[in-house]
Amino acid sequence: MRQITDRSGSVRLWYEPNEIESIARDTLRQAGLWPTFDEPRVDIERLLETHLAAEVDYGVELEAEVLGYTVFDRPIRVVVNRRLTDAALGPNASIGAVGRWRATIAHEAAHVLLHAVLYPITAASSGRAASRCFRDVIADGARPRDWREVQANMGMAALLMPRSVFASVAELSLAPFGPVVPPVGATTLTGRHLVDVLAQSFQVSRRAAVIRLAELGFMSLSAAPDPRALEPVERKPAP
Repeated sequence: MRQITDRSGSVRLWYEPNEIESIARDTLRQAGLWPTFDEPRVDIERLLETHLAAEVDYGVELEAEVLGYTVFDRPIRVVVNRRLTDAALGPNASIGAVGRWRATIAHEAAHVLLHAVLYPITAASSGRAASRCFRDVIADGARPRDWREVQANMGMAALLMPRSVFASVAELSLAPFGPVVPPVGATTLTGRHLVDVLAQSFQVSRRAAVIRLAELGFMSLSAAPDPRALEPVERKPAP
């Protein structure tokens, strides 16, 4: 990590992508939460609440477009939109709803891991919050403008879908289709099967699984440049 001062005098942090992957990997291992091939789901709530010692409120009323934010105080406080929590913990919660909730928690955990150094806790600085994290940045895969949000999204993926375990599960998931040379097309039968298996195994949204698969070379998005096209429409039950 390097600190860079921009033209306005503000300090920015520069992380190489592999550095963020390493930070996430080391953090999960230190916390005793490294996933396995048989149990790939990361207990992200435990990581944030226990290992990172954050006070987390999962039931705060926020604007619909704001999924959460982090307050760099002592202790660090993390806030998650109540609507998101209710949708994820409901009796008929979809993998999309669960994945968005877990992505938000992991995104805020990444802020803690990567950006706490920017907010030293003093009497004068107590209570400062990071930028509010919006739905289109975390849930919809839009490219954020704020460099901190870019890094937090990278950290979120590395925490929820650690590269080595994710790749192992992806490779095994391709086995039933015979010899397959990645990348596979996102809209093919093989590609859709791969997305479904990875999303369920790691408890992430299909959109997040698609983006991670593409990053690691398992999937081509040429036929479906917008990962949202692969997320099923969630219809409310008829009254």
